[in-house]
Amino acid sequence: MLKNLRIGKFEPEEEYVHFTYSIKNSEREKSKELIKEYRTLLQKAIDYLWSLTKIQVRKKNGNYKITLPKKKEVYKPLREELEKINHLASHYVDKAINDAFSILKSWRKRAIKGRASIEKPRVKKAYVRIKTTLRKVVGESVRITVRPYEYITFPWSKSWFSRRVRELELGEPIIKEEKVYLPFRYKLPWVTPVNFLAIDSNLYTLDAYDGEKFVTISLKQLYSLKYSMEVKRAKVQSFASKHTKRGRELMRKYSHRERNR
Repeated sequence: MLKNLRIGKFEPEEEYVHFTYSIKNSEREKSKELIKEYRTLLQKAIDYLWSLTKIQVRKKNGNYKITLPKKKEVYKPLREELEKINHLASHYVDKAINDAFSILKSWRKRAIKGRASIEKPRVKKAYVRIKTTLRKVVGESVRITVRPYEYITFPWSKSWFSRRVRELELGEPIIKEEKVYLPFRYKLPWVTPVNFLAIDSNLYTLDAYDGEKFVTISLKQLYSLKYSMEVKRAKVQSFASKHTKRGRELMRKYSHRERNR
């Protein structure tokens, strides 16, 4: 049991600041071809997974039970199926499979909550997010692999933000017909704080410790005010359900009062 509680490292996690800039797509024709081919792969992957998706209606509440195929069970046959129609580098097949699973998982959550229809998702917005294995930074430009020994290059040396990103790391570019979006990130340095303050927030108190003394701030009055406003809001909502016009006026009044307390 103690092994499960063991902490491997006491080092903080790496933190980054992200910046995204856009440049005009100077390779529109090649980009259109890439987007079209990838869109075909992605829709084919969705079609394949959809054919294995099970949808049932629960008898008690009428909600849907949706079971998606397991990734480890269908990955290999799906990859083989996509390779038959693939005209791009093989890495695009892996990306299409991962994106198809993400799309179906997102659709499943919304469909269960009643926010999406029980219909097969279709790819409408055409764009490609390029994996790090498919791009290479060369100076102030990024080279995208389309097929083996076939590339598209997008430079940003003459862009207004070129100086800002000289020391930054490029992430996964997003290619659209009109523009290319370049996400950069900056790794924040680790800093050892000179002073510290530990704070413990409770229902009625806020306790703080600075290494020498404890400070306790009472939140009882604030909590009482919050609770009384919740009771009033519940009464106003109950009144508004029966008296629409007058109820709306009261709701606006108490909402304004609650925000400005």
